[in-house]
Amino acid sequence: MDDYLKLGQMELIPDIPASSSFYLPHHPVANKNGDKFRMTFDPLGWLSPITIRYKTIIQRLWKQQFQWDERVPPDITLEWEQLAKDVQLVKDMKIPRFLLVDSEQPVSSIWLQ
Repeated sequence: MDDYLKLGQMELIPDIPASSSFYLPHHPVANKNGDKFRMTFDPLGWLSPITIRYKTIIQRLWKQQFQWDERVPPDITLEWEQLAKDVQLVKDMKIPRFLLVDSEQPVSSIWLQ
């Protein structure tokens, strides 16, 4: 509890004895699976086939009205774990840049971004 007090995420209520009660502001629970999903940075959409699978799992949980700390059914857990394995296969993926230069035309400068 002291850590929450130091971080300013919790405060003591002065009218109630400090040893028995705390006021906890509402903060959604960030579970480990959601953290992994949110850390995916893919501005060009190369990983869309994988991120869409994540999103459909989350959508199914939302449609079934699961709460933050509620246990996920075994079939969805297995699907999530398989997806996590699939992500490991693409984590070292490299897409080389390609530069086509016409050998008949002189090139004064080239910019790669």
